[in-house]
Amino acid sequence: MSKQNLEISTLPQNNDYEDFEQLFSRWLILIKPNLKETSYNKYYNLMKKNILPFLGKKQIYELTTEYIQNYILLLLNGDNSRQGLSTKTVQDTFSLVKRALRFASSQQIPLYCDFSMISISPLPPSFNVLTSHEQQTLITSLQPPTSLSEVGIMLALFTGIRIGELCALTWDNIHLNERYLEIKYTMQRIQNKTKKDGTKTKVVITKPKSNSSYRCIPLPEFLAFYLKSYQKSGNEFLLTGKINKYIEPRTLENHFKLTLKKLNIRDVNFHTLRHTFATCCVESGFDIKSLSEILGHSSVNITLNRYVHPSSELKKNQMEKLEPLFSHTAK
Repeated sequence: MSKQNLEISTLPQNNDYEDFEQLFSRWLILIKPNLKETSYNKYYNLMKKNILPFLGKKQIYELTTEYIQNYILLLLNGDNSRQGLSTKTVQDTFSLVKRALRFASSQQIPLYCDFSMISISPLPPSFNVLTSHEQQTLITSLQPPTSLSEVGIMLALFTGIRIGELCALTWDNIHLNERYLEIKYTMQRIQNKTKKDGTKTKVVITKPKSNSSYRCIPLPEFLAFYLKSYQKSGNEFLLTGKINKYIEPRTLENHFKLTLKKLNIRDVNFHTLRHTFATCCVESGFDIKSLSEILGHSSVNITLNRYVHPSSELKKNQMEKLEPLFSHTAK
C-alpha cells in the first residue's frame, strides 16, 4: 500500500503479517467518522510526514521499546536529511503511534513496546518574545489603531488570543459594556480532501480544540475604548466589520510581518505576541492560574512550561530577594 493511497474505502483484513502502515490505515479509517475534519487532516499529515517514513514498513513485532525510543530521539534531534521537530509535534506524533498500537493490541496482535519506558526529553527550547524596546515601538505605532487589523494586533498583544481565534472572532462575542470577549470558534486553512471545487486547501471555522479553549477574556479599559470605535451589533467579523467577509490567519500573519518590517522590528511570527503576553504577565506578578485560564490552557503547567520564559533580568531580580536572608544571618 503506497503513502498516496491511504484513504481507502474498505478495511483490509486483519492478519499477523500486516505492517504498521496497513495497521495505521485501518485504525484511521475506523476512527475517521468520529473526528472533526481538522483533526483528521492533522492526523493524516502527521502520519505522512512523521510516522510512515520511519515506521510504515515495519512489522508490529519490530516496534520494540528500544526502537520506538530511538525513533522519538530522531524526531526530536533530526539528522543530516531533516531538522528536529518541536516537542509538541513529537508528542502529538507519539500519541498517534501509541493509539494505533493499542488498537493492534485490541486486535490480539502482540506488542513488544512498553510505552511507560519511553521519554520525550528535548533540548531546551528557544522561544521568540518581543523585547521591551520592540514592544514599545509596536505599541506606540498602533496608538490609536487606524485599521481593524491593527486593532487585532493590539488585542493579541494584550490578551494572548491565538491567531485563529482572532480571525474567527465576531462582534456578538465581544461585550464592551462588561469589558470581556468570548472565545467560541477558531479559523484555520486545511487541506481540501474532497477537492470538488478544484482547490487544494480551504478555510474552516470550527469549535476550539479543547474545552479549556472555550473561555472569557477580560478586556483592559484602553482596549475596550479602541474597540468601541469599530463596534458592530451582530455577528460581523471583528477584523472586517462584515458578516460574509473575513481575514484568514495567513493574511493577518502577512500583514503583521509587513508592520514589523515597516517599524524595523526583527521578523517574528504572529504567535510571538502570545508568548510576549504570557511572559509580560508573569514578569508583572500576574496570578498564574488566572493567566492559564485566559490563555485557554488545561493546566498551569502548560502555561509555565510552554509560554513563560523569564528574562535574565527577572531571574536576577528574583535572586536578589535572597539578600535579606543573608543580611539577617550575617548579623
